[in-house]
Amino acid sequence: MKYVIPLFLLSVPPTALANSDESVEKVTVVGTAAPNDDAWTKNTEVFEQSFSSEYIGRQELDEKSAGDIKDALRSVSNVRVTDQGAFSKQVSIRGLSGERVLYVVDGVKISNQGMTHSGGGEGNLNDINTVESIEVIKGSPAVIFDPGASGGIVNINTLQDHTEDHLRGQLKFGYDEGYDKTSQHAGVSTAYNGFGLRLSGSKNVAKGYKVADKDKLDKTLEDSNLIQEREGDNQILDLGYKDKAAALNVFYDGGQLGRVDASYANYQGEDINFTHGSSASVLRTDELKRDSISVTYRLPQLYRFENLIVSYNRSEINSVTNTVENTLTSDTFGLRAELNWLGGDHIFGGELIKDTADNKVSASQDYYAAFWSSNWYFGDLTVTPGIRFNHWKINKTFRKGENKELRCQLEGLLGCLPEQTDSTPTYSLGAVYSLTPNQNLTVNYAKTHRQPSVYERVAFDHFRGCFDNCEAESADNYELAWKYLSDNLFVSAAIFQNDFSSFINTKEKRAIKNQAALELCIQLGKCDPLTGDFNNQERDFFETHIEFYNAKNVTNKGAELLAHHKLSRQFEILGNLSYNEMSSEDPFVGHQSRPWELMTEATYRFDNPDFRPWIKLNARWVTDKPEVKQVDGFDAFDLYNLYFGFSYKAAKLNAGVRNLTNKVYHEPYGALDGLGRSYFANLTLSY
Repeated sequence: MKYVIPLFLLSVPPTALANSDESVEKVTVVGTAAPNDDAWTKNTEVFEQSFSSEYIGRQELDEKSAGDIKDALRSVSNVRVTDQGAFSKQVSIRGLSGERVLYVVDGVKISNQGMTHSGGGEGNLNDINTVESIEVIKGSPAVIFDPGASGGIVNINTLQDHTEDHLRGQLKFGYDEGYDKTSQHAGVSTAYNGFGLRLSGSKNVAKGYKVADKDKLDKTLEDSNLIQEREGDNQILDLGYKDKAAALNVFYDGGQLGRVDASYANYQGEDINFTHGSSASVLRTDELKRDSISVTYRLPQLYRFENLIVSYNRSEINSVTNTVENTLTSDTFGLRAELNWLGGDHIFGGELIKDTADNKVSASQDYYAAFWSSNWYFGDLTVTPGIRFNHWKINKTFRKGENKELRCQLEGLLGCLPEQTDSTPTYSLGAVYSLTPNQNLTVNYAKTHRQPSVYERVAFDHFRGCFDNCEAESADNYELAWKYLSDNLFVSAAIFQNDFSSFINTKEKRAIKNQAALELCIQLGKCDPLTGDFNNQERDFFETHIEFYNAKNVTNKGAELLAHHKLSRQFEILGNLSYNEMSSEDPFVGHQSRPWELMTEATYRFDNPDFRPWIKLNARWVTDKPEVKQVDGFDAFDLYNLYFGFSYKAAKLNAGVRNLTNKVYHEPYGALDGLGRSYFANLTLSY
């Protein structure tokens, strides 16, 4: 690691940062610009924000053959994506995951209830082929998003239906050797005289998970298959999955009268096998479905108000695990508008979210909010205050005919849950100070507060909820950043800290299920409880489960450096360096730290207008500082990935090879080794 010199630092000329007379107003999009200038133009917006964010456009999604939304986040600085199988992926932003990561699709929050056990909302229940762009907003910088997203926001924008008269279609076929995965996608869109329609469908079948050390993975799968007690099950756990998705959007654009969009999306997955945390066992979801209906009205102007948006979404997520069915229904209503008033730009609005879980028990969480955020301008200083008024109400309900008095005498999952209410406000304050036309200094503070989700309270499958022992999670969040922007260079350096007075976490607990066998093992000298050596028979002696609880006084801190340098219209280099460290007296918290990691990426686009070929080389170096403390130890590693492609008329081919050196490696605190050397390819036909 000590001999590695980041490519993106070598590419920066010594005079680049010294040139402070060059105005950022020169950063424009012109007709002859390189194909990726959408992403470059986004740097201008990031430069002017009081917080940190990164942008992923449709071009990058295609060129890296992103298999799903979480897979697309791998190149974002201080975002770690850990495979738990072909489908499930654990996402953390600045070390924070779960309900601290919010997913938003076209302005509508995705149910943030953790039913896929992969971090945050059910992001992968949305078809990646319908996505136009993804913006990753780090931390919780603005009250307009969420009261408790201390990790960040994954803001997903789907393909926008163009209002000009047209008829377009697309077919896409792909294969990924890493997951033995085949994929197909078809879509068509049309518009005439202000009316439009878009219809799409996708299908994926993944049969496995390819690693360099196949024997180790086979042993994990074999052990997990032996201990599964499943009713009428003849399926073998293999870390694969099957799914299909369909989406329909219709709209009418009446110009100044506004635009109405109505959409329906359906996702159906089955045989989803995955690991959780650093556990060596494999879990399974037999069926996972999501139906979503949305209606949105957008009005450009109403009196002095601009960009008025009114939206409603109803989403139902259904999972089946070993014949046990769980259903989460979410209704979301949102209203927001913009206003220029008294020299400031303001965004205000409100939302209502009702989540209802129906399973072995029934529970609901109602959430109401009103928010206001603004930008005030004082010469070289921009100040961005905001406040959000929140109200939660949590109930555990009873089915018709149940004896409530008798039920409330029980404990845990089957007992009562007293009604919980909370009206704690959250707020933020940021500032942008212009040092020179090319350099900004930004600072941001945000107070976050969230009630445990329905799932965290009354977890109903592989996990156990914390019921009425839960406390709300509350944190003070800080960020200080320096940003530089010129015509061809963007640099951002940030430090951050999150101080949690209460932190909702998970831990594994054991209970002896075969005491006689354990005592015999100890008598024979094969087991020693003092050293934790149980002769590889833990599953014979203990029954384990994972439960939610509150950890106290948790601090998360870290830093990140990001650079994007366009050396020419054909050649550009990206790079980022980041880490986070989480500390607490609680021993179960430290596994959310992530060591220093360096990522560099160089892209060259050949000057061939007929085929437009390109090539991209990506490299990662992951250290062991701060120290990674996990079972079986941890070794620093380096990875190299190659991407390439070309397009000719209506056809586009994107392909690549990951893990070029076939390195055996293990992501920090992951349950699985990383994918071995494997290729992938996608062919897209447009008409």
